[in-house]
Amino acid sequence: SMAVDELVRSVFALLTEDCDVGLLLKHAVTQANTAVYQAGRLPGNIGMGTTLTAALVVGPRLYVANVGDSRCYLSKNGFLRQITEDHSFVASKMRSGELTIEEARIHPYRNIVTRAIGLEPTVGIDIFSESLSVEDRILLCSDGLYGLVAEGDIEKILQVNKPSLAC
Repeated sequence: SMAVDELVRSVFALLTEDCDVGLLLKHAVTQANTAVYQAGRLPGNIGMGTTLTAALVVGPRLYVANVGDSRCYLSKNGFLRQITEDHSFVASKMRSGELTIEEARIHPYRNIVTRAIGLEPTVGIDIFSESLSVEDRILLCSDGLYGLVAEGDIEKILQVNKPSLAC
């Protein structure tokens, strides 16, 4: 909640009509990282951290900031596509061709993230931008969803249900 609170505060403090939204999101995530990192140095909070995926829609554009293995998907024309890239041990091994999807699903290190908010004074932040149409749907989720529900099933649920029911 600390990361979300700081992110939202920073976005609303800096959002203007002519700002660079990607840079704004990067700054807001940096502020969230700093807040969690500083709190995590206090006794009782050592090792405090979180993943973070945030989406901001400005006009016909989607802007996404990502740290960790929480994800953003875009459902466009009935097809689901992952926008973010996971920052995890198994994802890096999949990208290099060392692991298949099937191997990654059962790998003993599948829950090891390689980037997280609050663990270090600075963090690498990925920013993505996509054009949107009125019918598109955006899904932000953690591995609590994508680790248990197949992407094909998520795609079908988003296609046939209103957003509130799909959630």
